[in-house]
Amino acid sequence: TVRDPDTGKALATIESKSKPLSALRHLVSVANFIPNKYEIFDADGDHVGDIEGKFSLRDAYTVSIDDVSDVPKEAVIASACILDALENQ
Repeated sequence: TVRDPDTGKALATIESKSKPLSALRHLVSVANFIPNKYEIFDADGDHVGDIEGKFSLRDAYTVSIDDVSDVPKEAVIASACILDALENQ
């Protein structure tokens, strides 16, 4: 969950598109080679974007957020970096 640093109010939620694959990553290191995919939802639960990993030698992601969304794009980018670090341990 992405929260407003001043109020603590939830601004967005980022969820894995494949929860079983996310769990498998913690058990089998080979699963880390399969790109991560996430969905971004605003505070109302509406889908507003995606984070999709790409096959490459280095970690590479495509982050897309609807232009009309109030979700702070910088916070989503920071969250994508954190998710990558957590998933790849």
